[in-house]
This record gives sequence, structure tokens and C-alpha cells, in this order.
Amino acid sequence: MSKKDFYEILGISKGASPEEIKKAYRKKLLNSIPIKTQATNKLKKILKLQPKLMKF
Repeated sequence: MSKKDFYEILGISKGASPEEIKKAYRKKLLNSIPIKTQATNKLKKILKLQPKLMKF
């Protein structure tokens, strides 16, 4: 099982500020609103990102 790079998923650099992380997270979340059942899994994956990235 490979380790996922959450910063890469959000499309930001690892040195991003908390504000940049929040902005990218919200943008990704809004683009993943579940319209179809397929999007539900993608939404769950993105929702797991915030707690892992916000451990400063």
C-alpha cells in the first residue's frame, strides 16, 4: 500500500501556509459535491484530509 501525499491531492506545496491549505481544501471540497454516487467516495477521501493536514 503506497502512502498518499495529501498536499499533492490538494495541489499545493508542502510549505503552504494554513490559509493556503484551507483555501485549497475548500476548493477541492466544492468541486467534489456528490451529484452522483461515484462522487461520494471521492468526497469521503477529501474529508479525511483536513484533520491530517491541520496538525501543526
